[in-house]
Amino acid sequence: TPDVLAAAHAGWVFVKREFSKDDKELKRLKITAVGMLIGLDRYTNDFKQRGAASSDTLKVILKSLPPIVAAFRAKIATEWAQATQSLEETKEDRAIKEMIEIITTGKRGYREIVDSVAKVRELGDLRIKSAETTLTNDEAAGLKSLKELLDLFKGTTAAAAVEIRLARHEREHDGLSSCLSRLARVAKIEDESYKPECDTATKLNHELLDDGTNRVDAAAKLGSAGEVDRARELLRKLQKDY
Repeated sequence: TPDVLAAAHAGWVFVKREFSKDDKELKRLKITAVGMLIGLDRYTNDFKQRGAASSDTLKVILKSLPPIVAAFRAKIATEWAQATQSLEETKEDRAIKEMIEIITTGKRGYREIVDSVAKVRELGDLRIKSAETTLTNDEAAGLKSLKELLDLFKGTTAAAAVEIRLARHEREHDGLSSCLSRLARVAKIEDESYKPECDTATKLNHELLDDGTNRVDAAAKLGSAGEVDRARELLRKLQKDY
C-alpha cells in the first residue's frame, strides 16, 4: 500500500513472523493469536501500539508510535541526568533509586538503560562486599545489611545477587528450604541481563539437589545395613530441609 511504501522509505521496517505458541519473543510481546499487527521501536520494545492486522491499524501505529517513543527517550534522558547529578553529589541511595526507575520501565537497548544496569550492578557489588565484611564480624548486622540491600535494589540484577548471597548463608546454616526458594526465584528470571545470576542460581540449585540425592542413597544404605533408626532420622532431616 502507499502507506507502507512511504513508511519504508522513511526508515520503518516491516517484518512478518510466523505465529507459534512456543516462540519466546512472541510470549515476551504477549502475542497470543495470529492476525496481529504490532508497532515496535528499533530495540523491539513494545509501547502497546497494536491491533488486528488492517490498514486502519497500520495508519494508527505509523502516526502514534514515533511521538510516544520520542517522549519515552526524553523521559529516560532526564532521569539519567538526575541520577548522574545525584552520584556527583554523593547521594548514592537516591541515585540508585533513580536508575532503578529507568531499569524497571521494562524497555531495553537505550544507552540510559544499558548504563543504568551496569552502574547499579557495580554499586550493588560494592555494597554486597561491604555487607559480607560486616557478616564476617557480626552475623546479625551483616544479615540486616543484606536484607536492606534486597529492598534497595529490588527489581535489579543486584537484588538477585543479594538473594544468592543470602542463599549461600542459609545453606551453610541449615536453612535449605529458604535457600532453595531464593535460588528458584532467581533461576526462573528470563531477562537476559540476569544471565550471570541465573546461571549461578541454577548451578547452586543443582548442587543442592545432587546433595539431597546422595543423602537419600546414604539413608538407603543405612537401612540395608540394619541401622533403621539412623536411616529414619536422616530421612526426617532430609524432608525438613527440602
